[in-house]
Amino acid sequence: MSMKLFKFFHVVGLVMYVGGILAHIVIIAVAGHDLQGLYQGRIFMEYVAYILIGPGLAIALIAGGLMFWSYPKRPKWLWVKVVLSAYLAVMATFFLIPMNPELTELAKASLEAGAISDSFRATLLKEEIIGAANTIPILIIIIFGIFKPSLTKKAPSA
Repeated sequence: MSMKLFKFFHVVGLVMYVGGILAHIVIIAVAGHDLQGLYQGRIFMEYVAYILIGPGLAIALIAGGLMFWSYPKRPKWLWVKVVLSAYLAVMATFFLIPMNPELTELAKASLEAGAISDSFRATLLKEEIIGAANTIPILIIIIFGIFKPSLTKKAPSA
């Protein structure tokens, strides 16, 4: 396959992944403290995680990996992208995506109880902290992919 095709799939995967994350942020903001909205939003967020975020991350990682292995010499900026991508994959696979069903159930219990539970708030805070910790790596990956900085010190001019 050609590098252009790898880049195409890489961008599609990133759009799915980042778009899904943005949808999560918007849903929480829109739902606010409305219990029915919060529960319905969590259901939607579960689907977004399974349809956009997980597959988007997988597509981006596979395409990115194929691009990585097609470089004859791998620059430092590319290694940074690989390390940060692995970090994001671990965070999504083992923390964020698995939290969705738990948060949906906690939102349902809150709806039935008529008030947002402390358990829901604590789990949501954990999701938000992990999500925030992913923001900088995502931005670095995007910036490095676009600008491809050399990351080497240049000798001073005489």
